[in-house]
Parts: sequence; structure tokens; C-alpha cells
Amino acid sequence: MAGDEDEDSDAPSEDRIIDSRAFQMGGGIDLNAFMTTDDLASAKRPALPGGSPTDATAGVEVKGVSDSDNQSDDAIGEIFEVFDSESGPKPGDILADGTVYETPELDTITEMAVEGERRLHWALMVTMILVYSLIGWLVATALEPVVATAGLIGLATLGFILGERWVPDKGMHILGVTWVIISMKLLYGLAIDAHHWGWIDTPQLGGSLIALVGVNILVGYRHKHDAIMAQATLVSLALASAAGSVGGEMGVAVMIMLATILLHGLAYHRKSGNLASLGIAASHLWIGLHAIQSEPLEIGALEILPLADPMPLFLLALVITCINGSMAARFSRADNWFSKGIAISGLGKPGLWGVSVGLGMIGALLLLASGRDATGYSLGILVTLLAVYGGSYLVVRGVDAMEVLKPLLTALPVLLIILVSLESNLFELGPVSGYEVFAVLAAIVTVAMLLQHQSNVTDRVLWLGSMVLILLLTILIPAEAVSDGGDEGLYLLIGMTVIHLATGVLALKRVSPSIAGATVLTPWLWMFVHALWTSSLESFSEARDIDVDLLIVLEPKYVALYLTVAAIIQYPINLKLGDTGVNLAGKLMGATELSSRLRDSGLMRLWNLGLISGLAVWLMFVDGRDDIGWYTLLGIGALVCVHVAAEAQGKHQGNPRLILFALALTFAVLQWNYGADAFWILILTSASIAILLTRGTGGPTSQLLSLAMGLLTLQIVLFGLDHSRPFPLLNPEPLDQVMTGFVVIIASSGLLAIYLPKARNLEKLLPPAIAVVCLLSIQIWASIADGMHVAQSFLSIGAFVGSALYLAATGELRMELKQVGKRDARLAEIQHRQALAAALEKGQLGEYSQPKLLTEGAVATSAMTVIGGEPKPLDVQQGGHLFHFADEDLAAKATADPTGVMAKSLSQAISRGGMKMADAELYELIDKQRKRRRRSGAQYNSDEMDLLIGDIHHRPIIVLSFIAVTTLAACWVAWMNGQLNSGLMLMVSMFALALTWVSRQRAKVHNLRLPDINGIEMPFFVTMGSLSLIYLVGHFGPLGSLYNQLDLLVLTFGLIGLSLISLYGREDLPWRIPSAVEGIVIMLLLSRLTGAVLFNATPFPFTIDLLDGSHGLIDWQLPWLFHEVTLIGLVLVWEWIEAFRRTNGMPDHRGAAGRGSFALMIVMISAGPAGILAGILCMKRSFNWKQPAGVAISVHAILGGMFAFIAWTEGDGYRNILQWTILATGVTMLFAQVYTIFAGLPKWTTAWLWNAHILLPVGVFAIAGWSPWVVVCVLALSLTTWVGGIYQLRRGMRVMGALDLVLALCLAMLILQNQILDPTMLLLMLVALGIELGIVAWLGTRHDMQLAQD
Repeated sequence: MAGDEDEDSDAPSEDRIIDSRAFQMGGGIDLNAFMTTDDLASAKRPALPGGSPTDATAGVEVKGVSDSDNQSDDAIGEIFEVFDSESGPKPGDILADGTVYETPELDTITEMAVEGERRLHWALMVTMILVYSLIGWLVATALEPVVATAGLIGLATLGFILGERWVPDKGMHILGVTWVIISMKLLYGLAIDAHHWGWIDTPQLGGSLIALVGVNILVGYRHKHDAIMAQATLVSLALASAAGSVGGEMGVAVMIMLATILLHGLAYHRKSGNLASLGIAASHLWIGLHAIQSEPLEIGALEILPLADPMPLFLLALVITCINGSMAARFSRADNWFSKGIAISGLGKPGLWGVSVGLGMIGALLLLASGRDATGYSLGILVTLLAVYGGSYLVVRGVDAMEVLKPLLTALPVLLIILVSLESNLFELGPVSGYEVFAVLAAIVTVAMLLQHQSNVTDRVLWLGSMVLILLLTILIPAEAVSDGGDEGLYLLIGMTVIHLATGVLALKRVSPSIAGATVLTPWLWMFVHALWTSSLESFSEARDIDVDLLIVLEPKYVALYLTVAAIIQYPINLKLGDTGVNLAGKLMGATELSSRLRDSGLMRLWNLGLISGLAVWLMFVDGRDDIGWYTLLGIGALVCVHVAAEAQGKHQGNPRLILFALALTFAVLQWNYGADAFWILILTSASIAILLTRGTGGPTSQLLSLAMGLLTLQIVLFGLDHSRPFPLLNPEPLDQVMTGFVVIIASSGLLAIYLPKARNLEKLLPPAIAVVCLLSIQIWASIADGMHVAQSFLSIGAFVGSALYLAATGELRMELKQVGKRDARLAEIQHRQALAAALEKGQLGEYSQPKLLTEGAVATSAMTVIGGEPKPLDVQQGGHLFHFADEDLAAKATADPTGVMAKSLSQAISRGGMKMADAELYELIDKQRKRRRRSGAQYNSDEMDLLIGDIHHRPIIVLSFIAVTTLAACWVAWMNGQLNSGLMLMVSMFALALTWVSRQRAKVHNLRLPDINGIEMPFFVTMGSLSLIYLVGHFGPLGSLYNQLDLLVLTFGLIGLSLISLYGREDLPWRIPSAVEGIVIMLLLSRLTGAVLFNATPFPFTIDLLDGSHGLIDWQLPWLFHEVTLIGLVLVWEWIEAFRRTNGMPDHRGAAGRGSFALMIVMISAGPAGILAGILCMKRSFNWKQPAGVAISVHAILGGMFAFIAWTEGDGYRNILQWTILATGVTMLFAQVYTIFAGLPKWTTAWLWNAHILLPVGVFAIAGWSPWVVVCVLALSLTTWVGGIYQLRRGMRVMGALDLVLALCLAMLILQNQILDPTMLLLMLVALGIELGIVAWLGTRHDMQLAQD
């Protein structure tokens, strides 16, 4: 058989025709013939970025990257990795071939859509428990004792009955458990109320509560649910806290221990991870609260005592820690509420050990904080926690339990004997306390145990442990002022530096992204928290005029050196692990999309995070009063050198703009506040030059050059302002103003030396040209200031003139020719593709002559050509068909047969004609044309030319520059004398029109069009904006007048004239007219609102009375009458062009939003008539187009127009009519919403819903004021919206109904604030709320499956 296989493999095929036919007859490709299942599995996860699941490189792992972070850790669980290596694609990434790399889990939005309804019902149930608990508490003061007792017992009985009925029902199970919990809470409340009424004394109250705890446990066993038992155990811990009234501190300690044992006993008996995790977290927290408590706390007749005696507290913490550690190891793989809750939030699903111990550490930290002054005591507790939970962690990680227990159980009795003997003074060891001896010996045992099994520790635990150690060092190592006998944080900072260096070595040795991220970011995070804490305490101290202990006092020089070391550490770590990024908790609050965008941008990678966090911390830390200027320059310089050097080497994240921008922003703040201008300019310029010179063969881009020069311009502006600094960074300044001026010239010359030689070859010439003009102009301004040397002025002016001449010679002409070349190239390319498509359609490729598009030396290959000395035809055309052959011999045989039979038999492919070729670029151009025509119509008379080159324009940069300069000059004159506004606007209009006409004619020379802004040619739109700006500045000036509006007439007339001229000569008027009308209205609106908001320079909307002649006919009435008539004319023109477009089958201009926005803009600037007309016509056209949103907006437009007439009238008659009109409209909207709900018109329901939510409360408030009727109307809206959401299966409406309910409750609390102490009113509100919550929870739970599918 082997011989046969070898023979077959070596023998060539003798019959290619049979082989060809066999291949064509195959029904498909059998992947199993050459790819196994294992191959496919290994190809699922490509290891190279951008790879495809079918790449040959798929499945290959990247060498050198540690997989320790991917180890399964049952203790910590599956939590999101804060630091993540980006060496390969991530789930959800779209690869180069269009495939998706492993479909990711549900993101937040999708998950909320799937599970949100059920979680909302759970929230309602939790709220029910809270509400009924408050009812049980309030009943004692609101009702007679007998009535209250009967009511509570009856309600509790009802809850038990509902629980018996619903707990067995799978769909209603949670609601049944909720009612059982509520019933038990009511009984607990009844016992407390009985004590309040005097029916029972304090011991009897304790006995009653203990008995109820027993009943609670029995009920929990009855229904087999942990939540019911959890309530009993928490009540038992509360009873333990109150045991001090009878047994003192020892009673509290014993009861806490018994309650913990009870809780863990129930967990062990029921094999419940829920109760185990609750016991671990709650017991530590309870001890911590009692330890941190300084004085007894009285709650009613109960007295909560603190645990002040250190020995019982230490022994209690030891016992509880041992119990909790064993339970955490025993139930490490069990499900629990905390893990599920964190999983829902999107942070992953931590294991029971990690989440319960983590929550328990909160209480442990309280315990440590309570003994902070006694370092030995705190260290003893700390080592106890590390020993117990370290051993528990090793057991969970697979270490044999006896290997962990032997050293701990052997050492513990000895250590306790030593501790008790030393603390009871049986013998002494000098100044060393028993707790210190215990801590040292226990630490030796613990470290030995951990080192013996260190291979079982994952990277995640190491970096989390390093952060915990830093936190504990901060708590335990005192950092006090020298005057108080402290070292000002020297030992604290040295200890943290040692930890950073150690974790850095671990990160490099283990190639761990997580440890690297912790090492790089932890110093800056610690300093940020410290600075925030210190500033907060100082602000509080100043505000309260009291002395506050800062707890941590640090010498600024030590901190500066610490931050310098932190910056240097970044370099070796980031060089190897710089791709590490921060994962923003996959699904937390919709952060999946945010995390993906931040990850793709590179902002959240370790290089950039180290830079940004470092600069932010320096900004918070630097203070001129500390006299550490040179240390600050050293630290910041080290940070800059690290990142700029990495960027120059190509090892950074490839985003130099972020580096320069972050540095410039930081230096600008420091320069403004603390001076040292020359040093910040030199550092930033050096960084910019280093980055620009290392951009590779292509050189720096225009964006990078523009940014570098723009940032230097900002620094020169700050230098030229000569801001006084009360606390300079360097005192005295080593470089005076003149020397700094020469530094500025040197810095700008360095950037010019890089830019000017490359200006001719830049792809985008305009941005850097503008940047260099700004740079040199600001340099001239700074050089002519007082105290500067005259040589600096000449040098600056010379640089400006020389650069301007050079750039002008290579500027706009190149841009014009570039646009013309772009147009011609596109036309030639499209004509080439059209000819190819025509040949394919006719099946006559032989007649197609391909133009020579390749440069000399290039080789073109295709299926129809053969590379050789004398190419022979492989294509034969016979009978209108094109036959293609594999080689020349077959083609020759087919040609020899005139009948065509041989050609059909031997050909490899046959073209029968009629083939269509889809041009992707044409489709893209069609889409651009469609969007362009919606706002501005056709750019050329020919549809074909508009399609092909309609997006290629001539940009009149010089014309726009002249208009801008003229506008600025006119604004200056208008500011000085607002009376000249009218003449200035006329002059600017005429000058701009002349320039615009020239630019339009120049564009026609090259058969180009001017670009559009909102459907109006750019020069016209800019001129319209210029007139509006001049109008505003004139009214802002010292001579501007609110009541002299003659220039408004000129502005309105000028805008109309510019719009009409912009339409002249255009053949696409149905497209252009709406844009022109919109342009006029937008400019009038912007000038009106901006002037009204700023300095009250123009009248506010809805305040114009056209009949008011007190301010003069010429200056007031005539301009506003002309303004209103113009608005009415614009509205009618809009209506006319709308009718014309609709009659001729043209599409809607802006849609519902655009139509409604136009009406609202008219309302905002109208005195009334035009607004009402715009609203009515908007409603008419919206009904024609069947646009609910437009109709809804038109209602507000009409009411807004009516509201404007208030300025015309005196007295309250019209005002009252308007208020009732708004209320009637709101009620109508509510009934319309109800009608559309049951009529099955969801789009119209949405429109009326929003109108009802806006108008009904406003109308009620206008009529009834701040009264309960407002709450009634909001509740009506809530009910209608919620019912509509259920009836139409619309989750958004149901959520909105819930929000309305919350809003109604908030309003009720505010309205009843004068009667908030009335328990009867509060009880009635809670009962009503409880009933509603019960009904909603019942209906929602009963129909949750149906509601989850909408």
C-alpha cells in the first residue's frame, strides 16, 4: 500500500480534463480530509494581533509572556484583571479578515435588556422589606397599642400565608421568601414596640427577641432558604452588641463569638456558602465596630459598649479569625450572594474565600486602626490575620491541610503562653511587650510557611498583597513631624520604595503584567490619595477653625526623591511590559464599550497611565512654599526623560501627541503658578525636538508639528503675561526676563529649523502654517514688552517675515493644484473602471485595452497574462464567448477547431457575457451625495459630475483670512463705539461680498465649487457669522445699549441679502432655499441668546412688546417690527418650499427633529405671531409626513408663541387663560397617551408621553402651586406610563413609570416637610407605598417571562 501511495504521489496527472471535471463536480470541500478537529480547536484563538482563525500562525503562543495570571485560583475566583497584557487579540475584537475573535459575553446594555426587568422586581422586593420595617417601627407612635398589635399580627399572618403559597412556586419563590422575611421583621418590630409601650422590660425584650430568632431559624428550615436564616443570624449579632447592658464587655465578646458560631453552624449544617460568607464578613465587621468605638452608645434602653480591654479583644479576634479561616477554606468553591452580586456588576465572579475575606478585612482594618498607637498590638493582630488567612489560602490552592496546620497549631499555644505571661507581668523582657514578641515569632512562622509553598501563589495575589502591605505600612508606621519626635515619613517612604523595587523585580522575573501595573501605578496612586486626604483635612481645619491631626506628615524633599525613583522604575518595567493596559471592569455600568475604545486608543496602557498619573501627582504635590524647586525639576525631568526616551526608541505606545499635550498642560499650570518659565520651555521644546527628529524616514506629520508649535505658543503667552507669583518655584530665579526671552527665541528657532525644510512636502499644509503664524506673532508680542532687549524684537520680526514669505510662495496655489489633481485622478480612475465593467458585461475582455497605470519597473499579473519573453494568448473568443485556458498548448488546440467544440471541452473558464461589476467607491460616493444633497443640494449642474467629484472643493483660505481679519478689526471698533455698528456691518458686508464673488469666480476657473457649511457656501456663511459677531460686540461695549436696536434692522437685512446672493446662479434652489432660511434664523437666534445671557446686551426671549413705543420708533419699534415681519416671511417661505418639495416627490429636508427645531428657533426670537404661525405650520407638515415627534414639538411651539404675548398685556387675565390652556393641553396629552396605548400606536404613545410629562406638571404647578396636586399628577403619569409599558411590552416605559414613582415620593417628602413629624401621615404614605409595591412586584413577578421578551 505504501508503494502504491508513493507511486500515485509521484505520477503526474495524464488527463487534466478528467481532473478538472472531477473538481467541478465536487459537492463541496471536506475539511476532514486535510484538517482534524484538533487543528480547528487550536485555530480558534489566533495568537498574533490581527490574525485570522485560519492563519497558519493560529494557536501559536507568544513566547516570554507569563501565563501565571491565567492560572485558576479558586480562592480569588474569576475576577476581572485590572492589568492585562495586549500581546494578542481580545474576545470581541474584529480581526483583519472580518471575523470576530471569540464572541464576548453580554455587555451591560444587552444584559440589562435581558435581566433588567427581573432585577427591578428584586429591587422592589428589597424596598418592600425596608418599607414594611419602617411600618413596624412607626406603628407604635401612630396607632393605639391594641390596634397596632392587631394590625402587625394580621399583616405578619398574611405574609406567612403568602409565603406558604408562593415559596413552593418556582416563579413566585423569591416574592414568597420576601413576604416571610417581612413577617418576621414585623414580629421583631412588635416585640420592640411592646417594650416601648411598657408591656415588657429589657430582659424580657431580650428573651423575646431570642425566642423570635429561634422561630426565624425554624421558619428558614421550613422554607429551606438562606435569606430567612440570614435575618436570624444578623439579629443575633445585634443582640450580642446589646448584651453589654447585662454582661459588660465580656458579655459582648462571648455573645459575638456565640453568634458567629451559630451563623457558621447553620452554614455547615446546610452546606451554605451564603451563610458562611456572611458570617466571615459580618463577624469581622462587628468586632471592628466595637473596637473603633470610643464611648458607650445608647439606643433607647439598650447600651452598646466598646471593647476597650486589649487582651479579650485580641483573643476574640484570634478565635474569630481562626473560625473564619477554616470556614473560608471549607466553602471556597461554594456559591454565595456576594460573588453573585459582584458578578452582576460586571467585576467578574470572585470566589467565596476572596470576597468574604476581602469584606472581612474592612472590619479587620477598623480593628488595626483602633490600636494604631500601640504598634506591637497592631502588628500582633496583623500577623495573626496573615498567618490564618495565608494558611487558609494555601489550603484552597491545593496544599495539604496538615502541612499548614502543623506549624500553626504547634506554635500557637506557645505563643499564647508567652503573650499572656508577658502581659500579666509574670516575667519581663525589658521594653519589649508581649504583643511585639508574639508578632515577631508569629511572623517567623508565617513567612517560613509561605516561602515553603510560594509556588502556589499567583501573580494576582502577589500584586494585591503588595498593595495591602503598603496600606498596612501606612497605617502602622508613624510619620510625624520632627517637632513631635518623628522622622517626617522617611522610614515609611523607604519601606514603600523597597516594596516597589521588590515587586518590580518580581514583575520582570515572572513577566507578569499585573505585578508590573501595580508597581508602576501604586506610588502615584498612594501620593494622590495622601494629597487628597491632606488637602481635605486642611480645608476642614480652616473652615471650622480647629486643629486637625494630619496623621501622616511627610518631608517634601523625601517625597520628591520618592517620586523620582518611582519615575525611573517605569523605564525597565515598561520596556518589557509596556503593553499592559487597564481593563475597566468589562461590564460595569456600560464600560464594555468605553473600555474597548480606551484600550484601542492606547490611553489605558501602562506607558500612558504612568505618564498621566505621574504628571497629575506632581501637579497636586508641588508647592512653592516647600523650597524644593530643584528637586521638583529633577523629578519631573526624570519622568520626561523616561517617556521621551522610550518614544524616541519606538518603545512607547506610538502616540507622541499625548505625551506632548500632557507635558504642556502640566508645565502650563506650573509655569503660571510658580514661574521658572525658561526651564519649562526648554524641557518641553527638547522633548518636542527629540520626538520630531525620531519619526523615521517619513519625518514628522503636520499634526505633530502643529501641536509642538502650538504648545510652545501657549508657553510664550504665559511668559509674556508676566504673572506675579507669590511663591516662586526657584527663589531667586536663575534666569531673568531678558535671558528667558532669548531662550524663547532659541526654542522657536529649533522648531522652525525642523518645520520649514519639510513644509513643502507635508500632506496638510494649513494646520502647521497657522501654528507657525501664531507662534511668531506671539513671539513678537512677547519681545516688545517692557524690559526686553531690542535685539529680540528684530529677531522675532525677521523670523516672522522670512517664514511668511516662504510659506506664501508654497501655500495656496499648491492647495488649488492639489484639488484639481485629485479631481482629475478620480475621474480617470472611475472611467477606467467603467470601461472594464462594460467589457465584462459584454463578455469581450479581449477588446478592452487597459491603460498603463503602473510605473516603470512594476510588473502586473493577472489570470489573463503570462510573464515571459513573448506572452502567448490564453484567451480565445468564439461565438461571443471568451474561453480561458490553463496553458498555451490547450489554447492552440482549441483555436485549431473552428466549430468551438474543443474550446468548450478544454477551457478552464468560460465568460458568457452579462457579468456585472460592483464598484465599492461609487457606492460610497452615492452615499456621500445623498447626505450632501439633504443639506445643500447638487454641487454641479450634471448629476454625474456631482456624484463623482461633488465632494472636491476649492477652499478659499486667503479670502476667509481677509474676512476674519476685517471682522476682528470691525469688532474692535464696535467695542469702542457701539453707535457705529450699523455702518460697520454694511462695510464688512460689502467687502466680504466682493471677496466672496472673487473666490467663486476663481473656483469656476478650475471647474470647482466652494465648500458648504450647513448648505450655505462657506464664505457667505462666515460673513453671516461675522455680522452677528459685530452686532454682539457692539452691544457688549461700553457704549452699547439694550434699547438701541437699529443695528438689528441692519443685521436682519444683511443676513437676508447675503442669503439671496448666495442663491444667485444656483440651479438647485429646492435644496438651497431651506438651508438659507435656516442660516438666517440660526444667526438671529445665536446673536439673541448670546447677547441676552452675556451682560444682558440684547432682550431676553418672550420679552418683546411690539406695541411699546417708549424706547423710540426708529431705535426700537421699527427694527423689531421689521424683524417680526421677516420671521413671518421666512416661515411662509419655509412652508412654500416644503409644499414644493413634497409636490415634486423630493425627500424631507431635515426630518421631524429639523422641522420641530426650526419652529422652536422661530419661537425663541419671535415676539409672538411668527412663533404661533411656525408652530401651526409645523404641526400641519408633521401630520402630512406622519411624524409624531414633529407634532409633539409643534405643540410646545404654539404654546411658546402664546407665552410671548404676555409681554404685550397687563394684568393677570391673559396669564390665567394661558395657565389653564397649558393644563388643558397637558390633560389632553395624557388622554391621548391612554388612547394610543390601547389603539396600538406606540410611536404616537411616545410623543404624547413626553408632552404629558412636561405640560401636565407645569400646568398643575401654575394653577395650584406647590401642593399635593403635583404629586397626584406625577402619580397619574407614573400609573399611565407603567401600564402602557406593560400593555405595549416596552421596557423603557416601565422604567420611566418607576422613575415617576420615585419622583412622586420625593415631591411628597418636600411638600410635607412642614408636617414631616406627623407619624400618622408618614404611616399612611408608607402603607400606600407598600401596597403599590406589593401589587407591582406581584404582577411583575407573575409575568416576568413575557416582559423579559419585549
